Amino acid sequence: MRPPRRAVLTSLATVPVILAGCQTLRPADDSTPESDPEDIEDNETTPSHGEEAATTTPPEVTARIDLRVERTVAPVAVLADASESTVPDDRNVTYEWQIVPESGQRVNRTGPALSYGFETPGTHRLSVTVVAEDGDTTMSDTDETTVSVDERGPDRRPVTGTFVPEFARLDEAMLDYLEAMDATAGALAVASDGEVLLERGYGWADADQSEPTPSTAVFRIGSISKGLTAALVDQLVHEGTLERDDPLLEYLSIDPPANELADERLAEVTVEHALDHRGGWNRFETGDHIWDAFAIAETLGLDEPPDLEDAIAFLLDHPLHYDPGTDAIYSNDGYVMLGGVVSGVLGVDYQDAVEDRLLEPLGLTADVGVAQADPERRHPDEVWYDPRDRMGERTECPNALTLDEDETVPCPDGGRLFDHVLPAAGHRARLRGVALLADEIPLDVGPPDEVSGDSGERTLFGGVPGAFAMAGRHSSGLTVGAAMNRRAEAENTIEDRVFGGLDELTISETIPEIPLHVTAEKHQVKWIIDSYMGGGSYRTE
Repeated sequence: MRPPRRAVLTSLATVPVILAGCQTLRPADDSTPESDPEDIEDNETTPSHGEEAATTTPPEVTARIDLRVERTVAPVAVLADASESTVPDDRNVTYEWQIVPESGQRVNRTGPALSYGFETPGTHRLSVTVVAEDGDTTMSDTDETTVSVDERGPDRRPVTGTFVPEFARLDEAMLDYLEAMDATAGALAVASDGEVLLERGYGWADADQSEPTPSTAVFRIGSISKGLTAALVDQLVHEGTLERDDPLLEYLSIDPPANELADERLAEVTVEHALDHRGGWNRFETGDHIWDAFAIAETLGLDEPPDLEDAIAFLLDHPLHYDPGTDAIYSNDGYVMLGGVVSGVLGVDYQDAVEDRLLEPLGLTADVGVAQADPERRHPDEVWYDPRDRMGERTECPNALTLDEDETVPCPDGGRLFDHVLPAAGHRARLRGVALLADEIPLDVGPPDEVSGDSGERTLFGGVPGAFAMAGRHSSGLTVGAAMNRRAEAENTIEDRVFGGLDELTISETIPEIPLHVTAEKHQVKWIIDSYMGGGSYRTE
């Protein structure tokens, strides 16, 4: 977890152009060359009678553009500031911006600041005409500069979705992250107060690298599912239909295979224990056996892949590794059991509860669903999943879809199933859905010693074969969903990269009616984003 940072107000006066090739063309010194003092003395004359001394009136309006350029490779984010133009105090001043050729999106078109995203390679002329009027006379001056936009190189991943100049640093952060992780597909969304501010896709959605990843691409989200389960439990506790110190077995109608618990301590595991990973399960001793569809099928005598009830019965047939409440070890098992508790309390399937109580109220039923191991059954917008492991080695697994141990498949394509582990790690989602959920579900669902500090930032990571995802709540109140299509060493550095980009934004709580815009105030271009920290009925922080 990176240390908390404060948002920084960036001044155009102090920030250099970040990449060479784009800069203000106006010379630093606009003065005329000084004359030689002797020449001045030799040429001094006294006006003859009737002549008036010649006087020079300095121009009352002088236009000036200052630029900040985020990068030179398309798309290029430019913040242009004309607030240092010389204008008389008693005149009505307007700013007329012009871009030739038009090739992108403006955030502000009329004031002294212009935020523009150049999306087409080439040289673009940017000019501002400063007009000062007092009712009788009009004075104006024009300044112009050029911005050169380089074509994205063949080694750079394509980017899709609407380009928002204020978030250009996040584009660069994601592209750098995917390159560092050697991942071919990624996506990112940023939201505030139920509104999606940014939705971008990166790289290629297919293994042949022929189809750009759409901004609406679907990814597996792994343990972010635990946040959904914790949110449902919080709701039931809030409603009084469940207590945190209730035993799990009180709400389970599932019997173990031999109609006898494999460990009497299972009756002592409470809802709180399962939420906090203190239930007595240690995956380091069993190899996270809840993922082993073959073991579950063998234990229960199944001839088809297991479901959630089968997984719970399997857990009841296996002993715990320590007394509940005496240790804290990250466990998928406890959240699988909690899924059964939710289903038992409400009398509906777990996923029906997720949809009825979480997704439908937020309008996310089309964005979040159950992950599918079978490539033929995946969402049409779902990316392909890279079968390499964290060390970069291609992985093959026995085919759990057919329960045939002699047949192997790429591990993301049938080596692990999701229906039976749905409450712990079984969902897939568009990143807009993840960003919006990040403001509605608990993100601190790890063991207590892994809970975030007091910075106001929260993150929840999820990793399954072929995918890694993050749900995050930045200290500004912005929420984030991000994902890529592989597992990799140092994969959770995505938090530093994305939150680091958000740290550059200036946060204001004074203009909630304007969620995203740019204003200028004397040599400073302020990024202003509505800060939203409230709302969410069942948040636990």
